[in-house]
Amino acid sequence: VLIKDNHLALVGGVVEAISRARKYVSFTKKIEIEVETLEEALQAANAGADIVMLDNMAPEGVKAVLTALDDENLRDNVIIEVSGGINSDNIMQFAKAGVDVISTGYITHSARSLDLSLELEKLH
Repeated sequence: VLIKDNHLALVGGVVEAISRARKYVSFTKKIEIEVETLEEALQAANAGADIVMLDNMAPEGVKAVLTALDDENLRDNVIIEVSGGINSDNIMQFAKAGVDVISTGYITHSARSLDLSLELEKLH
């Protein structure tokens, strides 16, 4: 289950969204929530999210979240994913921060196109 920003706006916040997801989905399903702030990340971890996706957060902000989760003894309970604005220039900063998953669309939406064709000829 992926909870995004529109879902949070609809139900009123992180804790309520996770509570509703837990109520309606099987215990076998992971619940992932997209957050944008340190406060939301802590709320999500405390509310029992399996995966917290830090969306469009700078590497320094990611490090602050990881430190806060460690301080609250929550880091081992949650998978931390980063997404948004990650490219070949900054991916190592995110990797070195200590996250579990890095998601990037850079390799697909920034790929250069190649104009090529395949011509087949029938041999006589």
